[in-house]
Amino acid sequence: QVFVYCVDPSSEEDSEEEDVDLPRMVWLAGSAGDVPEDGTPVVGWLEAGGDRVQMPGGSLGPFGLRVKGEEGCCKFGDVAVHVDPGPRWIYEAKFPSPLRDRRDELGGCEFARVAGCPVVVGHIRPRDPPVREPRAPP
Repeated sequence: QVFVYCVDPSSEEDSEEEDVDLPRMVWLAGSAGDVPEDGTPVVGWLEAGGDRVQMPGGSLGPFGLRVKGEEGCCKFGDVAVHVDPGPRWIYEAKFPSPLRDRRDELGGCEFARVAGCPVVVGHIRPRDPPVREPRAPP
């Protein structure tokens, strides 16, 4: 089971006006305890090894995904997160996939790593970033 959520780039120190066009990060986590309080659900689906699980947007998870593979081969590295952010936004999956990249580089079980540490799998950004007025020199 996994959790998928989006986090806005804003922080308490930044104003919303400054970060309106910064991308929102989409995360994949293996534990509910790793989902931050400000995590928001996404609409889309997860897929791996022919299995596809819908993410309707009303929940952060858990989403059960059957990942089939040969013995000794971590197929969790093949999990793909597809997000439908709506008409005003664009989802950009990280390429190469950090799951596949780490599996191929480090070997072992990628699910065990995600269970211990969430990973950014993509970004959601505005389709048409707002135009900012040039600032006058000080």
